[in-house]
Amino acid sequence: MFEVRRLLEPRAAAHAARTLDAAGLKTLAAALREAEAAAADGDADRFFQANSAFRNCWLGAVANERLSQTIARFVDHVLVVRLRTLSHQPTQAVIVAGMRAIYEAFVKRDAVAAYDRMTHFIQNAEERFMKLSPPFQNSDGEGKSMSRRGKS
Repeated sequence: MFEVRRLLEPRAAAHAARTLDAAGLKTLAAALREAEAAAADGDADRFFQANSAFRNCWLGAVANERLSQTIARFVDHVLVVRLRTLSHQPTQAVIVAGMRAIYEAFVKRDAVAAYDRMTHFIQNAEERFMKLSPPFQNSDGEGKSMSRRGKS
């Protein structure tokens, strides 16, 4: 699923960098400030809400309807990742840094930077998710990392 996200979300972020209006940038700034404050307070629920507000805002600015709809089909995956990672305080710092980098690209209306920063953000999300996910058991009872699934 992370591979699918890396294919779709950076392109969507590039679109959003070109189409976000002043109100959208204000909403993103407020969500970023709220995420920073929630992380500092150790408030995982507030952090989750701020992260969701940030994501929903920039995704709402994507004018390509098919791209938006395709990303929306994978909302369950994003939720699973969030539930696994957003309550982990060291991960919150990584997420806030990524949100800030993406926000700065949006403010500059720099589609290339938004694309690159979203790619990096998703890579970090995958690394944190794999680190925080317990090994799964295969049919012979041996534990393996989730990152090895599907690989031979």
